[in-house]
Amino acid sequence: MTLSEVADILRVPINTMRWWRQRGVGPEFFKIGRHLVTTVGDVRRFIREQRRLQQGAL
Repeated sequence: MTLSEVADILRVPINTMRWWRQRGVGPEFFKIGRHLVTTVGDVRRFIREQRRLQQGAL
């Protein structure tokens, strides 16, 4: 999955994805050639982690 695909799924601007990546937050990305990509599993893991953090804050 590309940066823009993940941004669409998470409903955040692509610049937010770039900022998260720079800060080491969000799903893990890696390069294949010149393209930044991540796996569906990494995106799911990030979403589960965010849900767990939200439930713990309540």
